[in-house]
Amino acid sequence: MAPRDGALTSQFGRYTGGRRRWIWDKSGVAWLEDKRKIDGAAGLWRVHDELYDLSEFAERHPGGRFWLDITRGQDITELFEASHCLATGRPEQQLARCRVRAATQPRNAPYTFQADGFYRTLKRRAAPVLRRVGTGAGAATRLVADGGLLLFLVTGVASAVLHSRLAAAASGVVLALLLGVGHNFLHQRDNWRMYLLDVPLLSSAEFRVSHALSHHMFPNTAMDLEVTLLEPVIFFLTHAKRRRGLADAVVYHLTLLISFFIEGMKRALRWIRGEQRPRPENALPLLHVLLLAGCAGLWGRAHGRPADALLDALGLWTLTVATCGYVFATLGLAAAHHHPRLYHDGDEPVAERDWGLRQLDAVGDRAAVRGSPLLVLTTFGDHGLHHLFPTVDHGQLVHLRGVFDATCAEFGVRYRHFSAWELLRGQHQQMGRTRPRPSDLMAAPTPDDSGSARQETGERAPHRPPATVATLQANSNQSSCISQS
Repeated sequence: MAPRDGALTSQFGRYTGGRRRWIWDKSGVAWLEDKRKIDGAAGLWRVHDELYDLSEFAERHPGGRFWLDITRGQDITELFEASHCLATGRPEQQLARCRVRAATQPRNAPYTFQADGFYRTLKRRAAPVLRRVGTGAGAATRLVADGGLLLFLVTGVASAVLHSRLAAAASGVVLALLLGVGHNFLHQRDNWRMYLLDVPLLSSAEFRVSHALSHHMFPNTAMDLEVTLLEPVIFFLTHAKRRRGLADAVVYHLTLLISFFIEGMKRALRWIRGEQRPRPENALPLLHVLLLAGCAGLWGRAHGRPADALLDALGLWTLTVATCGYVFATLGLAAAHHHPRLYHDGDEPVAERDWGLRQLDAVGDRAAVRGSPLLVLTTFGDHGLHHLFPTVDHGQLVHLRGVFDATCAEFGVRYRHFSAWELLRGQHQQMGRTRPRPSDLMAAPTPDDSGSARQETGERAPHRPPATVATLQANSNQSSCISQS
């Protein structure tokens, strides 16, 4: 069943056309092109209501020029706000030097960044903490990444030398956890550890689009490529869809098992079409196969079967990548986002359009993971903080819990925590859910909604306009989607 865009409630002016494409044609390349069309930044970069020319600055960009090259012609307001959290004033000063003119059309995204709103308040309070502890990877994070890489190589070599399928599956599990670490480095300035994502047929460059630019900025909305990429095989957004049965469960698990192979084939198809050029890191899967083949050759010579080395290596590699894809996708889908209590496009969002609140409306956390630095790093822990401060290393997020909890309490935010089982079960419930539900992120207002902490600091209580699903859907029906050419 095709998704009904008329039921969307995320309040964008227009939506990318990805939901109307078949799964083979969905990609970060198409998403970026669609976003350029709907943002209308005329080859410049938009931040809030101003247009800037960052062409000459791109080479000096501290995070690497990649981020600016791929976002030319787009509104990068959310990305700019989320990526600069030290409150030094330098990013704003650089923007001022690159200003071209005011934008002539309203922003497509509905989010706000008011000075007295939740997100800006949290950023101000987090800034001195981050200036003290730093935002980059510490020794512990690098140790986990490098130790995990060594363990992956050891288990991979063991699978080939011993011709062990069990070792190959174990290597896939290790690689899946290692991808969680690579995901942490993906959000940071260019570094070699982010290329861990390229080993099992993924692409770090494409993942930066689908994950960092799309999913992180617009979670669980029709602008979230990581969600719409799965349609029409798997539906997470809240809209009319048929009842799920046993066949759907089989298709779901089979899709996870072959997900990385599908991504590799889609990328090869784009190369053939001329839509995308190969990147050097795309050769890492081939190097993985050659490593296994070389080690399998040792086993073959020892057993008098040297000619079977490449076939043996391909079999072990396939098992490793399939295991990795299944474990990584299972962890990712059940980590933080897909539970019926969390916002999915079609539900009634939290009334206030503050970007930080809309992020938390679509995110939850596993309580058991919160106390383990290793699990936080490898299985997407501290996910709410990660969405609010995506460029901050996972190892530093622990230092922000105090200001986060205090700011949530002050603004009446009831951030949701779940058990791992609740999130695992909840994602299957969400795949079958069709009825919209109101947000329960905010505590019910009290007669003294300002709060004692706010009175002490003199900060103004946020304005929370009422909203209903019916109103949001009525507004959505007036919005347009880019049609597929």
